[in-house]
Amino acid sequence: MSLKNHLSTDLDLSDKDTQKKARDAYDKGDYVGAYNLYLSIYQNENNPRGLQLSIALCLLRMNKRRQARLFAFKELLDYPDNETATRLITEQSSIVVGKTIFRRFDNPVRPEKYPDISLVLIVKNEEKDLPRCLESFKDIVKEIVVVDTGSTDRTVEIAKSYGARVEFFEWTNDFAEARNVSLSYASCEWILRTDADEYIEEPEKAKLLHCVNSGVADIYLCPTVSKLKAGEQTVENVRLIRNHLGVVYHYPIHETVALSAAKLGLLQCLTNIEFLHSGYEFLEEGSSERKTERNISVCSQYLEKYPEDFYVRLVRGLLLLNTQRKADAISDLERGVKDIPDDASPVKYMGLAYIALCQQYVFEKRDIDLINILLDAQVDFNVYSCMMQFIGQVYCFNRGDWKRANKIFDWTLKRYTTKLTFSDVLFADKF
Repeated sequence: MSLKNHLSTDLDLSDKDTQKKARDAYDKGDYVGAYNLYLSIYQNENNPRGLQLSIALCLLRMNKRRQARLFAFKELLDYPDNETATRLITEQSSIVVGKTIFRRFDNPVRPEKYPDISLVLIVKNEEKDLPRCLESFKDIVKEIVVVDTGSTDRTVEIAKSYGARVEFFEWTNDFAEARNVSLSYASCEWILRTDADEYIEEPEKAKLLHCVNSGVADIYLCPTVSKLKAGEQTVENVRLIRNHLGVVYHYPIHETVALSAAKLGLLQCLTNIEFLHSGYEFLEEGSSERKTERNISVCSQYLEKYPEDFYVRLVRGLLLLNTQRKADAISDLERGVKDIPDDASPVKYMGLAYIALCQQYVFEKRDIDLINILLDAQVDFNVYSCMMQFIGQVYCFNRGDWKRANKIFDWTLKRYTTKLTFSDVLFADKF
């Protein structure tokens, strides 16, 4: 049976008359009328099983998918065994998120055969790090493509010494555009994306080649371990892309292929294959602040052309939190959240925006705004264990809503995963 036709006919309601009117309206195609009737019951009844799901199904028919996911999720918090609500959440989430799996690759012996791989990089003045990078990958790739965006040192000379195809691209303050140019020159079956200050060690190479051989996905994400002045930081980055499928990067900063993957219906796979990154280990004094200001400028230039782009606005808002312009940061975050479309993929920077706004609303005692942002976060990030833990803590400690917190924690425990976290991009000294 079609999910949209799976409306319950036997809700345990005292107002049977309104229920019948709502069901009749739904059957006649008056989904707005049915929604309003079910909502009036919701505001006056004790929330019996299936009521929130009925509202979700009306919203789905009205093409209000984010709100539909919200009510389906609320149904599952109250009635975890509701299979129809589970199906709605699963189907709708797969539309906006795409399909993602996790697979370990542990074989330390290189396979005898594997598909051809193109290594692609965008570079500028990378003479210090580029030799280590290319040295680490040269024996597992068939082709090296280096797109130079304006080097004035020996970067191009070094790249050519490794047999790289060097192309030139005038920098436009848009990382996605530069990445896509580099992808366009790749000719092999698989594309391996890296940066000049990243490299891979021998045990991980065999894993990477077995990953390519596996054929289980179209895009593979690998943990990148960055050495910091104090400790390490790990972030999941897209590394392998099956070529010739039309995958492209979006957004000028913190570029992503998530939108492209979801639109094309491609399968993504999280892996355990580690890449190493040294770019944060020996930062010059003031370099972090200069990079933040550069990235803010990139976002601002983009927003002048595309003011409704919620993602870049959220990124700029998060960057501004690292400056003295906190009011501007909150303004960007609030507008960005308001502009999130129904089909937006729940990328990390949306989650970070929710966290930042939650903490701001707690501080300012803006209770209604806090409730609304918590609901938004649950709609988009109910599969993110760390986000659900955070939401549960806010309900418990800041709102004193133990009943809601218990439901959130119960949901999280049953679906707990250590993957899909925000710690890799969260400003530790701010949150």
